[in-house]
Amino acid sequence: MRSIRSLGADWDGYGADPIAEQTIRQLAWLLRHDVPDRAEVGSIVPGGDGSLQAEWHLDSVELGLIVEPGGSVFAWVRPRAGPEIERSGLEARELFWSVANIYLA
Repeated sequence: MRSIRSLGADWDGYGADPIAEQTIRQLAWLLRHDVPDRAEVGSIVPGGDGSLQAEWHLDSVELGLIVEPGGSVFAWVRPRAGPEIERSGLEARELFWSVANIYLA
């Protein structure tokens, strides 16, 4: 997360917004509380809109947790066989937690 904090305006060369400290802190808090202790480290990906995403790409499933500027939370799960599932708000945390505790534990 340290490198994310150093991203200023236009960090991608296309006018990207910097990632707000509150967005970084919120994602860090969610990861501490919703990812199993034994989980493999996922990727932290900044968004050009100031959002921040944690994602994992496993053999059987891909999953991600997104915090947008302003604090909205989204989660997505993409099984290798089946449709992508997306949720927002509290349902996002519930979806992410349930899948993370199966595949990341």
